[in-house]
Amino acid sequence: MEHTEITPTELIHKIYNRSDRFTISDTFPSGYIVWNIGRSNFPFEGFVPLAKPDPTMPYHIILKDLVAWRVKDEETALRIIEQAHHEEINFSNHHRYE
Repeated sequence: MEHTEITPTELIHKIYNRSDRFTISDTFPSGYIVWNIGRSNFPFEGFVPLAKPDPTMPYHIILKDLVAWRVKDEETALRIIEQAHHEEINFSNHHRYE
């Protein structure tokens, strides 16, 4: 069962026995990448899921440090999420997709 919640500072996505909490940010923080999970796994329009890679384990992320990057509109969010399927989007190159 899926449940979403929006607070002034957080987006919460609960599905089955898992709960992901995303801190809302209006900027793309250094050290993060777009978390390539698709819109169906991150159902918050106008936001892009960001995650910090785990430096000790390749291809893993740090789940306690998730960020929801607020972008100008849903069209921009979807474009960024789609591009993340093809390449890593990070602090250095994210400006190309805004």
